[in-house]
Amino acid sequence: GTVAGSQTICPNTQPSDLTLSGNVGTVVKWQSANNVSFTGAVDIVNTTSTLTGVVIGNLTSTTYFRAVVQSGACAAINSAYATVTINNVTTWTSTGWDNGAPTSTTPARISFAYAEAIDLSACSLVVDTNAIVSCPTGFDFNISGAVNVQSGSLTFQNNANLLQSGTANVNTGEITSKRINASMKRLDYTYWSSPTASATYSLKMFSPMTISLISLPAGGVVGTSRFYYLDEGANAFVNTFEPTTTFFNNANIARGWSIRAPNNFPTTGTTATFNANWIGKPNSGNITIPVTYSGTGKGNNLIGNPYPSPINAYSFLQYIDPLNNSTPNAGTLYFWTHSNQTIGSTANNYASFNLSGGIPAVAGGPEPNGTVQVGQGFLLKKSEPSTAVFNNTMRVGNNDGQFFKTTTTEKHRIWLNLATETTPLNQMLLAYVEGTTLGFDDSYDGKLINNGSSVSSLINDETYGIQARPLPFANTDEVALNFKADTAGSYTLSIDHTDGLFLGDQNIYLRDNLLNVTHDIKTSAYTFTSDQGSFNSRFDVVYINSTLNIPTPTFDANSVIVYKNDSKVLNINAGKVVMKNVKIYDVRGRLIYEKSNINTTTTALNDLKAEQEVLLVKITSDDNKVVTKKVVF
Repeated sequence: GTVAGSQTICPNTQPSDLTLSGNVGTVVKWQSANNVSFTGAVDIVNTTSTLTGVVIGNLTSTTYFRAVVQSGACAAINSAYATVTINNVTTWTSTGWDNGAPTSTTPARISFAYAEAIDLSACSLVVDTNAIVSCPTGFDFNISGAVNVQSGSLTFQNNANLLQSGTANVNTGEITSKRINASMKRLDYTYWSSPTASATYSLKMFSPMTISLISLPAGGVVGTSRFYYLDEGANAFVNTFEPTTTFFNNANIARGWSIRAPNNFPTTGTTATFNANWIGKPNSGNITIPVTYSGTGKGNNLIGNPYPSPINAYSFLQYIDPLNNSTPNAGTLYFWTHSNQTIGSTANNYASFNLSGGIPAVAGGPEPNGTVQVGQGFLLKKSEPSTAVFNNTMRVGNNDGQFFKTTTTEKHRIWLNLATETTPLNQMLLAYVEGTTLGFDDSYDGKLINNGSSVSSLINDETYGIQARPLPFANTDEVALNFKADTAGSYTLSIDHTDGLFLGDQNIYLRDNLLNVTHDIKTSAYTFTSDQGSFNSRFDVVYINSTLNIPTPTFDANSVIVYKNDSKVLNINAGKVVMKNVKIYDVRGRLIYEKSNINTTTTALNDLKAEQEVLLVKITSDDNKVVTKKVVF
């Protein structure tokens, strides 16, 4: 027979499997030798047709392998052999690479200043003493094995990455990983997570001008630290008592921190740029961190990307533990945008992302694109406790934040926006996704985090900013929406964008159950008025226009909306009912305003003169029905 699997590898690494085929009889043993004549061959106790890397062990020189095969009473015969060739190291000197540019199977050594604007691949990397090495912005070091930084230096500039494979962290020495964050003001907070581990590099060294506790000579402390961690059980941020002695060490790998901007940053006007630097041993291999769930309304865990390279959020959320076939990372990711400056004060600052897709924060910012950048901390919201897992297969060479998606799951999605006349409010995502249900699906359904006016979908009477529904899609499906209005007024629902089958001919309608209107929202936005409050039965997303046999339009206190617009003008919207006249009384019953011959469904009372007071608004329809509403003008 013949052994397949000849290969070239890096020193001290495991070769791929070698497999015998074409043989008659059974394998008695395998043999290895460091020369082709097999003088002094070493027997390997293995009687299967495949020789695995675990059996072979780590190799430091070119080695030949063959199987010894015997059939019945015949004598044993040696197979043809396979060769595992060990690549020689190539070293960067003042004149370039002395043994050619390295490849994924070549060990590399850098002994002279290096800052080449090119991706570097090697199976291992040594940075020699006194060598100053920099990976420029936009480029990657792809090192499959160990990185060993001696007393030289290795720096990864902003949006430059160190990518590694394997399950263990075999690195030695320290790197510097840089991240230029978005512009910040003094009271802005950012969620961080370190890509390196160090027993001496503290939170205070990371952001020296952020306020921390001040020790007094006579004992005691003054002030409050602005370095925080999140207590999931209490659902509250807690001060890190002494950030000068809290380190980005092995015990804190993958932990997230909320850190306020430096205290010398401006509070108003122009912003300043925070330059993040982490110094320590580069994290690599399998990394775990406990994530907890303490009950209803809890389950928010502040963790983060632990590597000096981005990770693919889809890969993170889809990770399956091979030991128990579980999905320990299942959940929704929430990214703090720091658009509002107070720590954790408003849910409007969180952008959401899960396997259904992403929606931006209400306060502004981009839609999460499936890539978690270097140094990025985030909330993982759990519905049950587990141990979150990071590994090198999740790492990606994303240098500019562009979308990176490896999932092939079938999806058809609608992003729906809510706004007032002048202000965007929030966005929700409705997704039809392979493998989901109408109930709650961890990693596909994300609860709404929003303190203000909003639109969302409903699962078991709870509001969701992201909802997944099962395939195959049926145009008879109906999706109930929850609408919340902080103030009475005019609002607009519109489609931001779609994908999948909704890019084609499939219609999308918004049904207003209060006004008995079915609107083609795929063609145009839908503007309506609403009283203040939460309404979970007014709107549905439907896909068939069934407007036949609509009953007589409703005319009551629920269907008539009276509100002040941004110009402080009192407006009246009677839905689909035509108004005859409007009379306004003060609380003492005096008629202070009247408007007749309206003959429309909406009117603006531009000439109303009144003090700030409670008014009674009496609306009469064209068929002489009357509705009275109380408003504060």
